[in-house]
Amino acid sequence: MGASVNIFKVGEIKKEKLSGTLIIPQQQTLADIGLFDEIGTPKSILKKIKETDKLVSFKVTHHSETQKKPVRIFWETLEENSPLGNKGTKEVTGGYQEIYEFPFIINLSEMEGYIFAKKDIANSFQKRLRKEGIMDLKNLKIDLAKLDDLPETCNIWGIWEDGIGRCKKKALFGVEVNKENQHDKEKATAYNLEYDFGDETIDLVISSTGGISSRSKQITEDDLLTIYKKLKNLNAIKDDIAVVELEETESEEN
Repeated sequence: MGASVNIFKVGEIKKEKLSGTLIIPQQQTLADIGLFDEIGTPKSILKKIKETDKLVSFKVTHHSETQKKPVRIFWETLEENSPLGNKGTKEVTGGYQEIYEFPFIINLSEMEGYIFAKKDIANSFQKRLRKEGIMDLKNLKIDLAKLDDLPETCNIWGIWEDGIGRCKKKALFGVEVNKENQHDKEKATAYNLEYDFGDETIDLVISSTGGISSRSKQITEDDLLTIYKKLKNLNAIKDDIAVVELEETESEEN
């Protein structure tokens, strides 16, 4: 359970392409239209749910790139002499697609986009929108040092920093670890913190490139946007844009 949002600045946008249901990329294969029983094109299907003068909301069904990792499954109901072999554990190596569903909101008054999915999935979806010329979403930058100024912040206990050379990431853990001298604020990419949320304390992960997530079962997508608005009120959103290397991959990371 839990919730995640990745927030982007909206650059160029072609609103005329965002009517009704949109499939990207628009060029489909024979497998996509059901003529072959094969894995289809990696695609995203956007279904418009609601539109006002300020907000446009979509339900997104996002099909990943073909995953080549073998999958081990257990057959229980195979008949004797089945062409699939006897029952037991089998390894399937033909590849598969992962399918994700998530909301996507465009805030036209603030020119921001909110993708309620994990980081890698959001970046994959962002790349498809850009490649199809529908809209240009850019990662914003959050000043993580401002998180300590949030009244609800109880304890920043984890910091992730860019590493050097073969060590790509460095992590620091401890009580109020952001106040330790070895912490390099310029290299910080994400903070783990405890956050007062009503009658309980929840965990949050906030990244320098606009990601906010929590494993709490109590928090909602609206709650994540409320936390983002509090960061904006603290002037924690920088004017420049974060540079993120986009790849068409998905993983379990936030």
